[in-house]
Amino acid sequence: MDEGKARGFPDAARIEQNIRAGLVRVQRPRRIEPTEALIRDLRVASAEADVLRLFRSGGMDAVVSDDRRFLQTLEALGIPFATSSSLLVGMVRLKRIGVREGLALLEKLTGFVGDSEYLEARRVLEGR
Repeated sequence: MDEGKARGFPDAARIEQNIRAGLVRVQRPRRIEPTEALIRDLRVASAEADVLRLFRSGGMDAVVSDDRRFLQTLEALGIPFATSSSLLVGMVRLKRIGVREGLALLEKLTGFVGDSEYLEARRVLEGR
């Protein structure tokens, strides 16, 4: 979150709000040598390195990211992942939110997801 705020990512401020409101819990990742070696070998960026540390520490089912390069790394490592737009589609399918709200939220993701992912999510949400 701190790195995201420093780089001007708008979602970092929202994450900080959610932490303060008790909606998000901060967990420190364990540093174990096999994971550290993997991070060094793959030259994973600091935020993504912490995500890998957390996942490999256990207790997580999947990772959520919109960073294409990091998603490729996760796929190569066999780590289950989802993207924010796929979660949005899932929320609509599970009727947690309506289609109109899903489309409105998808519009807010346009700067964070790739064009093809955006178009696919829109197509699914619009029922085409």
